[in-house]
Amino acid sequence: MTNNTAHIINQQDTKGRIIESARDIYLSEGLPSLSMRKVAKHAGLSTMAAYRHFDNKDDLISHVIMEGFKIFQHYFYKALEGNTPAERLKLSSESYYLFAMENPKYYEVMFMSVAHITDTPTNAQVQSLVQASVQFLYDRIAECAQAGLLDGPVSKRQVLHLWAHSHGLISLYLSGHIDGHTSFKNLYQESMAMMLKGMGFTHSALT
Repeated sequence: MTNNTAHIINQQDTKGRIIESARDIYLSEGLPSLSMRKVAKHAGLSTMAAYRHFDNKDDLISHVIMEGFKIFQHYFYKALEGNTPAERLKLSSESYYLFAMENPKYYEVMFMSVAHITDTPTNAQVQSLVQASVQFLYDRIAECAQAGLLDGPVSKRQVLHLWAHSHGLISLYLSGHIDGHTSFKNLYQESMAMMLKGMGFTHSALT
């Protein structure tokens, strides 16, 4: 490993520590209490080190959310490993569930809290990642329709229905209103199947 490579890896590690510290402080204390100084101290770094990577706290929080969506998309795109449109749609639902279970802190920042962030170049990237995720799910529904597995037209509203349903269940679980990980997984799968059936998906798409 060259000195330059080692330096790049060290910089990436430092940036990751800052992002994780900002995420944890944001969740425990809220955005008003978050400062670059507090984040740097939490990460075991100087304030100057934090500013070498991020312009201000708005830029930092945007990076926290963006990092979450990058991880989220890694889970989501595994759905493309399915052999049929129905399998890929089912895997999309399962990937959403797995992301939330394995990355609850990022899920909470991304979907269960409101970060008031000013317009920044990074925030524009966050919005692009959100739209890409919505489009990905829309494409999974559309290919099911093309395969004759869905009665009726395809629309972005269907994506919102599925997202809202999944998010509602997962948010209830993560906030402690639904007990039991194993029983919740079964509940999630059963509920999503009922949701898809109600949207007009055929029996073959649900099995």
